[in-house]
Amino acid sequence: MFGSCIAQEDTKKTNRYFSAEIFWAYPAYFISPVNKFNYGFGGAVSDNLRPFKVSLGLFYNTYKHDVLYPPGYNNFINKESYSVDYFNIPFLIGVPLIKKEIRKSQFLITTGLIFNIPQNYHETIYYNNLPPKKETPGSHYNFGNSIRLGFQYDKSLSNAINVFIRVCVDYKFLLDNIDLTNTQHSDSQSYYEGYRLFAGINLGVEWNHNKH
Repeated sequence: MFGSCIAQEDTKKTNRYFSAEIFWAYPAYFISPVNKFNYGFGGAVSDNLRPFKVSLGLFYNTYKHDVLYPPGYNNFINKESYSVDYFNIPFLIGVPLIKKEIRKSQFLITTGLIFNIPQNYHETIYYNNLPPKKETPGSHYNFGNSIRLGFQYDKSLSNAINVFIRVCVDYKFLLDNIDLTNTQHSDSQSYYEGYRLFAGINLGVEWNHNKH
């Protein structure tokens, strides 16, 4: 995932301050079928308690992928394309690597839980000798949960502006799944999310606002 965000907060000279950020992203999935182009965006608010940073957010991302059938495996179907939208709620805590604050730089380790909420599932079946067929069956969505481990580096450009880079890995310890109904395709009675690992890089700009 590659993203960027802009945040606003009051001065870091106080013991406690709040911040808000927005970001956009390209998700990177591992242990999955053939991936298509995916994207995401969202935001978060943080309470900086010194030394901890507690964040709560909401972000949206797509998960689109293909399942390909080798020649001769299926005489009727060439491939199946799946699409699921995700609304994710992260609850994260940032812990400084260095207890003594550095004037121009800050290092954080972030960890916490992300609640994965699948929505808007549909699939397209590509037949060998027939037009493609899109199915959007009635579905019951079961949520998943991920745990995140990340590293963040902040660099102060001035009293008002910071730039930062974040790298993170999410592990989905509870896979979401979708129970499908009202579909004529016998292989689609239940859809299980195929990936457990998600990696990302965020690049961003942070705006510090002194209220005093």
